[in-house]
Amino acid sequence: MEGPEALAAGRVRLGAGGAGEFDPGLIDSSLAGFPVRGELTGEQPGQAERVIAGRPDAELAGALAALPVVQRQRGRWWVSRVRAAAGWADQAARYLSGDPAAALTAEQRWRLVVRLLTGLASIDDRWLALQLLEAAHDEDLADMLADRAGATAVLDAGIPPGHVLRESLEKLLARRFGGGLDAVAAGAGADRPVFGQRRRDRRAGRRPGRAGRMGDRRPG
Repeated sequence: MEGPEALAAGRVRLGAGGAGEFDPGLIDSSLAGFPVRGELTGEQPGQAERVIAGRPDAELAGALAALPVVQRQRGRWWVSRVRAAAGWADQAARYLSGDPAAALTAEQRWRLVVRLLTGLASIDDRWLALQLLEAAHDEDLADMLADRAGATAVLDAGIPPGHVLRESLEKLLARRFGGGLDAVAAGAGADRPVFGQRRRDRRAGRRPGRAGRMGDRRPG
């Protein structure tokens, strides 16, 4: 019988081209020999998280590109396990719930946004990244996007044109900065976004899993 366990073990054959088996060392030499099916132990989880965090999707996909389709999927499955163990999505959800114990500075939130938009993130992770941007008050949002060139590059690659969340991203930036990614990259609203959200943090009272003022539902 074939199923998720067979996929994890690399036993499923779909007749695709390519050669070789997935090994984490294909992603980065520092991960060579890390277990694929078994649990990461000792310093392995932290090292895997450091490698995946902020890694462009295209770079990771390129590292897996020469593998047969099942082995590519096995590599993506392994990355998803690393991401789940890192807890980035859970951290974002706790912050958005209003939990005082999960408070994050603007700088910490931006780092979390980057992790939720890179490293072969799921669509749910990318949606959470948008929620973190939406929930920030004006001054924090300006701080989060202070490096305009770097921030717009991350947002454009993480939610590219044609992505189901792209329209929501553009609408968010239009409301808060008076323009889309191009306007943000050009420095529009650098000192103060135009939406007037000020110091009012809208996390309180928002139910996790709702898009709030973004006007769209969580993808699923």
